[in-house]
Amino acid sequence: MRLNRRHLHFAAAAALLGGLGGFPPSVAIAAEGLNEREFNLLRHVNLMRKARGLEPLALRDDLSRAARIFARRLADEAFFDHTAPDGEGPTDRADRVGYNWRRLGETLAAGQRTAAEAAESWRDSPGHAKIIFDPAHRHVGVGFWRRRNADPTQPRLERFWVLLAGDTL
Repeated sequence: MRLNRRHLHFAAAAALLGGLGGFPPSVAIAAEGLNEREFNLLRHVNLMRKARGLEPLALRDDLSRAARIFARRLADEAFFDHTAPDGEGPTDRADRVGYNWRRLGETLAAGQRTAAEAAESWRDSPGHAKIIFDPAHRHVGVGFWRRRNADPTQPRLERFWVLLAGDTL
């Protein structure tokens, strides 16, 4: 594998996070598949969990794939709800990627400019905090999608953040 600037960025971040005890090495390695915003979202959520004495959530590629697809769908179809217009919900998304869940929670955010702002909005919302701070959740997937607002006279949300947290059977 040829290393590029992105790999070095994630390697440096993973080393820093490992030094803070924020991620086990396997999570830092798996985080290479995330974009920078998704990686930062995962980092902020796990640092908030650590501050409460909780174990970090282990990144799952399947859950991240489901989260990213849903973030894009929120942007493309211009809705903002856990249930899509066709009735699809979080468990359907997890099922579609093969995540054999026994517990599952989803948090959504829209409009926040940074991963820190999205994570802090979840921390400050009792319903969302219940999901990200649930000690029974062991796995996580994160997704981010940005839609460019082409018409400034019709402002629309541009940034969508999705987190799926759970545990398997």
